[in-house]
Amino acid sequence: MTYLSLSGGFGGQGPSRQSQTRRLGDNGGMRREHAKAVSRHEQRMIDLDPHLLAAYRVAVSVTSLEPGVLAARLAVGEHEAEAALESLAVFGFVTRLNHDPVPRYVAVSPDVAIGDGLRAREDALRTAMRDVAHLQEVYDLASAEASAAELGEVIEVMRGAEQVAQGFARIQASARREVCALVSNPVAVTSSAVNAVEDEAVARGVQYRVLIERELVSAQDGEWGRLREAVVGGEEVRVAERVPLKLTIVDRERAFLPVLADPERASAAALIVRPSALLTGLVSLFDKCWDAAIPMNVDVAPGLDDLGAQVLSLLMVGHTDEACARILGVSLRTVQRRVRELMEITGSQTRMQLGWHAAREGWLT
Repeated sequence: MTYLSLSGGFGGQGPSRQSQTRRLGDNGGMRREHAKAVSRHEQRMIDLDPHLLAAYRVAVSVTSLEPGVLAARLAVGEHEAEAALESLAVFGFVTRLNHDPVPRYVAVSPDVAIGDGLRAREDALRTAMRDVAHLQEVYDLASAEASAAELGEVIEVMRGAEQVAQGFARIQASARREVCALVSNPVAVTSSAVNAVEDEAVARGVQYRVLIERELVSAQDGEWGRLREAVVGGEEVRVAERVPLKLTIVDRERAFLPVLADPERASAAALIVRPSALLTGLVSLFDKCWDAAIPMNVDVAPGLDDLGAQVLSLLMVGHTDEACARILGVSLRTVQRRVRELMEITGSQTRMQLGWHAAREGWLT
């Protein structure tokens, strides 16, 4: 009970005046026996209620107080006022000055009447806090001893190509909101062409953000077409010169981390990482790589045909004319001719100017 937040009088909400009189009256034998059973400070903390506090507030505002004056100030009966003053005297909040038929009381300093009790509670609180600190040390020790056993709950190790492939499918199937992936060449687990789980996840609204290594686009036959289909299907794809590692993160709550690059080897291995400092670091790594990569665009902007858009997209992510021809399945002369046409359309004298015009025209959004 916080004293200074209490207010009120003898009327309104709370017990009736009759029950209040029985509780506060001087003839309350059970109350006096209770007062003997607990310490003085504990008694104050337990039994001072808003009605007694209202009477005590009146007492501290005057040099001395008679029941009739208190009754007038609180708009209660004189008998109730006298019972309140007697109760305050029992608890040490006021002192009776005489034993005349009309008693007179004087308030005890709040620092003594209330402050002592609060200080006693502060001492008890400090003792309790020391106990809590000790219990926390015991808890931390027990947690540290169990950490080795719990490591298996943070990192799951998979061995063998079959188990790795199953784990990769399982973690994607559990996605609810987002899948973030770093993909490098060669593909360690499975390609997007056979990843039915990925298609199902996209169909149910999971957002895919895939960052691929530039070399993968030309190294895997048909990869460019699969990537275009993925972007058209709603996935976000970006391209970087290099990808630091192969990684898939699901809902930022779990990560799949292949250890070996060759899925055909019997010793192929991978990790599933659950919430931990390691997972936080992997998520930060993905975000950093993603921000630095170049978005892949498949939209055909006004003034461009589909082949021109593809050539421009491949050039913007760093492919040479020869690589563009190989990826698109056309001749080198066809690619070079389309580049010249794009430069003529934009009035560019160099390929750098072509990139600038493409960005200005919104061809690379």
